[in-house]
Amino acid sequence: MLSLKYCLPPHADNTLTDNNILDFLNLQSLDIEDGINKCGVFLQHLHIPATVQVSIHCITREHHNTFGDAWMPVTLFVHAHLNAESPPIQALLLKVPDFKCSSPRSPTFEMVAWHSLAAFPSTSCPAGFVLALIVEAPLYAETDTIDLLMQVLGTLPLANVQTAQYELSLGATWNLPNVAAMLHCTPALESLWVTGTGSVTIAQALQPQWTADAGAQPTVTLLLPALKTLTFWQVDLGANIRNPLNFLIFDF
Repeated sequence: MLSLKYCLPPHADNTLTDNNILDFLNLQSLDIEDGINKCGVFLQHLHIPATVQVSIHCITREHHNTFGDAWMPVTLFVHAHLNAESPPIQALLLKVPDFKCSSPRSPTFEMVAWHSLAAFPSTSCPAGFVLALIVEAPLYAETDTIDLLMQVLGTLPLANVQTAQYELSLGATWNLPNVAAMLHCTPALESLWVTGTGSVTIAQALQPQWTADAGAQPTVTLLLPALKTLTFWQVDLGANIRNPLNFLIFDF
């Protein structure tokens, strides 16, 4: 195991040059925690086996409009690591804590990914994961946090995820466009478990959309056409969905 917390070299001091490649051929797990720019530079110079369990905790004070540039080196490493071993990511856990209740060191959001459905946890203590990613942006507002989350999700290889668990707070801040964009990142999803105040917007986004041209039979469009199992936990759907009974027409 290699654990590096707040000890990476400053990203601008050229300690790591293009010719410095750090090989850890027998490594089993990697755990780093530091500023996002330091993490990005370090990961660019790292060569590890595809089987390594990777945990990355990035702290950023970048404005959400410039976050993408700082995030790019991290996502390049993540892509290379996740795509180096088959099968692709099949299970995903996403946590977005309550902004108002978070301490100054609480994560802005947390994501854990698994290659195997069999490794997906039945408890809140993840194990056997291939990637654990925490992004901490202590100066962010609620809407900026969701914007940052969408930037990260949009860069990850999630097209083959079959099972997902979402724990979503910041209820009033979620809107249908950003929830739809989040769900579009996992088009092959078959099983979804959702809790938290943001769950209501997911329920709204998953309602079938009916369209009908003149003289034609109505057609229905589903945001997640492969979805077979949908679970809401401790969510009051009836008080927030215009016609909750219509939500039950899903034929799983």
